[in-house]
Amino acid sequence: MRIFFAVMCVIVLQGLAYAQPATDEYDYFMSEELHLLSSADGAELMSQVNMGVNSAAKIQALLPAQQLAEYRRIFNSGVAMAGFPMTETQQLTLNASINEALAGSTRVSLAELSDAQTVMYSAISVNKLDEASAVMEVLVGVADWPAVRARKEEGPVAALAKSTVWVSVFRKKLVWDEVSLEGQLSYPKIEADVLAAYRSQIDKVLLAF
Repeated sequence: MRIFFAVMCVIVLQGLAYAQPATDEYDYFMSEELHLLSSADGAELMSQVNMGVNSAAKIQALLPAQQLAEYRRIFNSGVAMAGFPMTETQQLTLNASINEALAGSTRVSLAELSDAQTVMYSAISVNKLDEASAVMEVLVGVADWPAVRARKEEGPVAALAKSTVWVSVFRKKLVWDEVSLEGQLSYPKIEADVLAAYRSQIDKVLLAF
């Protein structure tokens, strides 16, 4: 199984921005690579997708609901490209859609890094399974911001993963011919799916916090 494209959000740590480096080929889902979804959980999720449901999601709350509800201020990191065929305009559209969805909450408020309690990060990957099909994964995680800062020496990605308090992983099967152009993934052909996946994921975030 290969991931052909991936997008990781940028998290700013003391003025430094980090983006997942562009790579021609991966052999993992981002959620499993970050150890936020075990191989067994990943296999179970793929089984649900392959059963004909077409899409499936797995939510993991790493803290009790009462503790999650105490987080009120969230910072949404911007989306960074890493080998993903998105224009700057498409990138900004996606991030604006995320912010708009978060701003609709009556319980959680968008914050600056200076007063945030949590940071929300995300990743998109598309795995081409064979010549006919692919699977899109949208990962949305929420991490405790003070804990991320305390782990900054471990590197931004490790600090985020180890400080995660809640994560949701969404996967959807795609027909490759319907989402590709001349053998390459075409973002305009999956943009509606990406935006819909994020709306669904943000709804889950707002239910948890």
